[in-house]
Amino acid sequence: MNFKRRIRQIQSILILPPPHIFYNCLLFILVACIQAPKKSITEENNSNKLTEQTGSSLGKTKRINFFIECSGSMAPYLHGPDSELKNTLKAVSRISQFESIPKTFYFIDGNRSNTKKIGNDISDVEKALTSNNFNCPTSDLNSMIEQALLKVPHETSILVTDALYDLGRLPGDEKCLINKPCIRLQGLTDDLNNIINKKLRSSNFQTIILKAESSFKGPYYFATKPGKCSVNLNQNRPYYYFIFGSEGLLENTELKHKIENISNVNEVIKLNKNDKGNNIRYEIAGYSRINKTRGTYRKCRGDDHCIEDVKISDSKGFDFSVKVDFSDFDWMENLITSPSSYKFNNDLYQLKDDDSVPFDVISEVEDTEYTHQITVSTDTWNVYDNSLKIYIPKCTLPSWVQSSGCKEGGKCSDQDIQRKCCHNSCYYDEISIKGDQERTWGINSIINAISKSYCDHNDHLFELNFEIKR
Repeated sequence: MNFKRRIRQIQSILILPPPHIFYNCLLFILVACIQAPKKSITEENNSNKLTEQTGSSLGKTKRINFFIECSGSMAPYLHGPDSELKNTLKAVSRISQFESIPKTFYFIDGNRSNTKKIGNDISDVEKALTSNNFNCPTSDLNSMIEQALLKVPHETSILVTDALYDLGRLPGDEKCLINKPCIRLQGLTDDLNNIINKKLRSSNFQTIILKAESSFKGPYYFATKPGKCSVNLNQNRPYYYFIFGSEGLLENTELKHKIENISNVNEVIKLNKNDKGNNIRYEIAGYSRINKTRGTYRKCRGDDHCIEDVKISDSKGFDFSVKVDFSDFDWMENLITSPSSYKFNNDLYQLKDDDSVPFDVISEVEDTEYTHQITVSTDTWNVYDNSLKIYIPKCTLPSWVQSSGCKEGGKCSDQDIQRKCCHNSCYYDEISIKGDQERTWGINSIINAISKSYCDHNDHLFELNFEIKR
């Protein structure tokens, strides 16, 4: 090709189009921009929600604050260089979900003027965790929780405490007599309920409570025992972590598994405003001989919540199974897998929590849509058409909460009755504290007070509704 002709071709490519073509292109672009479809309100809201979710909900709490109770009652947990409390505190601070978040550690006893910063790293805390630093003059659990909540929800607070209320002594009382301890406990937990309620009215946050265990060597200070202030113990004792924070950080299922795998953490409970039970998915499971259930039935056509053509077995009664998606209730596994948690609107039906049935009453299932199967039983031969409701009531707590604070079947002495220390079938005599590695006086009342604040905002945890037709 001629070199000059090639140059002219290149120049023609670089020359701007005539003016009328240029303006037509510009007009086309402007019209296209004006007519571009706007986001609907729903789309805009969804976009905003996504931003919020990635920003505040899933995203990051600004800081995690550890508040470690420094009263004398905590000192015996720190016996030895490798106490379980030290190791567990270190493990909690290094959970992967917490690892990248800035931290601050404090000593606390409830008196705000005594709250003291330890440092910003767990290594600072390890050096400070000596019995010499655990001599704070007061132990006001309600005030400690209230101070921890001041940081929430933009920051997360973790209170480490033995959760024993200082009920106060009578003036001039040399025998450590306590003025009506159980009445005093009720008043303090009522105050705690008000503290949580007040915070929930202004912000939405979640609470995780861990029951941990550590060696304990030193004086145990009685909360209720008259005539004696303390007794020396050398055994394991429970203590607690109260974690208050935003849903985005604490809702994480992986966090639950990490916590449960920490050595010396024995129990976990999470409390939150529940709205997940309203949309729970469930359906009747098809009858199968493999399940070894009594009688037969079939699902109603076109209705996953209905059974019909019920045939009673020769031994009377029948059983039917329900598949449920509990994937949103991962934190409540010990509650949803306990048959005693479930209630019915019809006394003829139940979940049998004994060895009288040859099948698992509640079991996990391998299913793409459902996580568990529940088998319902009735021993009546007269099954009639009715509507059946199965539910877990609000405020239902795992059985460990009650047993951690009470001694079931304990005998109340005349003195205990006069002091109003035996009530609601809940009795715990601190005389038997030696060798007792499970109970903390009043902890069930404390957890109940916090739980009640949340469940005041809830209906049933969830409910399952069915139609039964002969």
